[in-house]
Amino acid sequence: MDTLLHPEVQEAAADYRGGVVSQARAMVHRAVARDELPEGTSPG
Repeated sequence: MDTLLHPEVQEAAADYRGGVVSQARAMVHRAVARDELPEGTSPG
């Protein structure tokens, strides 16, 4: 959905988006710790 045309969607998704980013970073960190991703892989 185009948030430029529907700014209310962007506002409603702001908290959700931050949580998703935090979860994705944690997944990358865990994968690096398990040697499933190379050291230095950027989580964000």
